[in-house]
Amino acid sequence: MNNYRADIDGLRAVAVLAILLFHVDHTVLPGGYVGVDVFFVISGFLITRNIVEAVASGSFSFVDFYTRRARRLFPALFVTLLATYAAALWLFSPVDLENYGASLLYTVISASNFFFWSGTGYFEAASETMPLLHTWSLSVEEQFYLLWPALLVGLAMLRRKYAVPLALALLGLGSLAVAAVVSFKSPAATFYLLPSRVFEFAIGAACVWLVRIRLKPSLPLEALTALGLALIAWSAYTYTPQTPFPKFAVLPCLGTALLIYAGEAHLAGVLLRNPVSVGIGRVSYSVYLVHWPLIVFYKYWKFTPLNQAEKGALLALSLVLGALMWRFVEEPFRRPASARAGFPSIRFAGPALALVLSFVAANTWGHKGFPARFPHDFFMTSDEIAAERSRYWAASGVPKGPASFVGSGPKTVVVMGNSHAVDLVYALRQNGATAHFAFLQTGYKCLNFGSPVVPADREYCSKMKAANLSDAVWRKADAVFLHDNWPRMDAADLHQRLLEIRSVTKADIYVFGPKMTYSKDPGELARAHMRKATLNQFSQEFTHRKDRTAVNEALKQMLDSEEMRRTNVFFVDVLGTQCGEDASHCEIVSSRDSRFLYFDAGHFTAVGAAELGERLKAKHPEVFQ
Repeated sequence: MNNYRADIDGLRAVAVLAILLFHVDHTVLPGGYVGVDVFFVISGFLITRNIVEAVASGSFSFVDFYTRRARRLFPALFVTLLATYAAALWLFSPVDLENYGASLLYTVISASNFFFWSGTGYFEAASETMPLLHTWSLSVEEQFYLLWPALLVGLAMLRRKYAVPLALALLGLGSLAVAAVVSFKSPAATFYLLPSRVFEFAIGAACVWLVRIRLKPSLPLEALTALGLALIAWSAYTYTPQTPFPKFAVLPCLGTALLIYAGEAHLAGVLLRNPVSVGIGRVSYSVYLVHWPLIVFYKYWKFTPLNQAEKGALLALSLVLGALMWRFVEEPFRRPASARAGFPSIRFAGPALALVLSFVAANTWGHKGFPARFPHDFFMTSDEIAAERSRYWAASGVPKGPASFVGSGPKTVVVMGNSHAVDLVYALRQNGATAHFAFLQTGYKCLNFGSPVVPADREYCSKMKAANLSDAVWRKADAVFLHDNWPRMDAADLHQRLLEIRSVTKADIYVFGPKMTYSKDPGELARAHMRKATLNQFSQEFTHRKDRTAVNEALKQMLDSEEMRRTNVFFVDVLGTQCGEDASHCEIVSSRDSRFLYFDAGHFTAVGAAELGERLKAKHPEVFQ
């Protein structure tokens, strides 16, 4: 029996186009990532239908099932992995190639969702150096394919009419409940891992039984089609990367289910069963595979932001390359006759190629991205970066506490701020400051040392502020140093925070303004410029000069006044000390010995902290006393 449904391919086209638009320019379709959720529902429907029908007819075979899945997935995936490895070896810096090698190994063993869960977030800027980031969803599907057949076959053995759909419904509800609960403690885990995604596959599976209940007349089907499309479109246009999971997944999943149910509707025919939609849907898997590596490598090579023509070209090229891979790789291996036409059996060639890729990936990872490809001093290695980071962050990811800064002097200085305040302490300590620095961390989610950067973090920042202001260390304070990255300026809120601090201590308060930060890491800048002698001039284009200067001037206007000095509140101009009065002489490598002053886009190396501290000591000796 031919179970092919053209509208399903049309749905795939909707999903892959939404993802492409989001990845090429997320401002066009800020919620386009919900295309992945559409794919999961489709997979749940098709896989469940095929298994249930095969079990009912007595023709189901685990070997045949996994062979078909391997033919469908692995040839195009392995070609993508080989191509991306060649591109990464040519383009990537050692650290980026090392990270790629690790992600490649996890992808080969169908576990890349675990790799990306433990590292870079899907929506973070650093994800744009991860050409295999999109394979997290493939790993989730492959894990689903591994477990789902055994579950369905086991349920079918109960020989109860509604055992399978009822069990799947309970499993789906349980998965949704787990995702909702766990998302508060570990949003990344709910996003990347299978248990919290099962409900999406289960929604698709439910359609296997729902489509057997046909509505007549057809008018309700037209309404359901329109509603389903509206739910997906509304999600894609109104959601943002800040919309939490599983909240963002429910509506597009329900919309997909409605479209699967109402697939015979005339409206679905116009929008989903037309030749263009069906054609894009048929090549959607290959398009999905090639699009993200293409975007990552082009951005990495070009280095500067893309213009609209380039974005359009990347979108078109993704479709063309995807269609070519579908025609010459995916389809030849997928057809059962291909084995008789001279192609090696996927059962043997697949595992052999997987072993080769695993060896290459492990070797690349183990050799730290082959740093010998570049001049020895041109990049910090991953070990050097890790050593720098370990001075700032504990394993929990938060800045290290007071134990890191115990000094020998009699004076106690309360330092309040986030990781940028850690920068400040290192700058002072490396230039002779001997005070006991007691660190009260406020976290990157909070500005002005206790107010939320975004409303969602209000409770977090309020608790942090209350804990900090009630700390017993205030009773011993001889001075207070306030410093963070100043994400924006809110004078009224900062004034309120100063009053709250003054209510718990009479010590002098020094407010340290922002330092310069960059839009690119030093390794990226070095790799793009490849001339260390003029790297500082090149890096000026990538400073946050306008933003940092605006905040600094607003702080100076508020705090550098006689009125503030009378209340023992003093402003320390870090930006002017570091970069000159017009903030045009910042360095990312030392002009003395070309050593890196930053290890990422905003935090100093030990060398960078020492050089800033030296300048601070000359201009503001009072903070060292």
